[in-house]
Amino acid sequence: DMPVDVWVVNDEHRSFEGTTYEARLEGQGKDVLLAGKEVKETIPSDGVLHLGTLYGTLPKDVATGSYEFVLVLKQDGKVLSENRYAVSVVE
Repeated sequence: DMPVDVWVVNDEHRSFEGTTYEARLEGQGKDVLLAGKEVKETIPSDGVLHLGTLYGTLPKDVATGSYEFVLVLKQDGKVLSENRYAVSVVE
């Protein structure tokens, strides 16, 4: 398992409700959904919210190499935010 603490920083002057987020692993010709979750709390305006800890498990067919770990925040299917992080899968 790969534990990741997920936080949202909202620098807009409005709050957000009814959001979802997902974690993906992209690269090596793959796009793997690791986890997804509905956000039950309101994301406060000009605020920070801890969304919890994600525990993602890599599928067995993911090869070692370079990937991007992608976190996407959505509301009503529209992307509000997307963050990408370079990661390496090792044995």
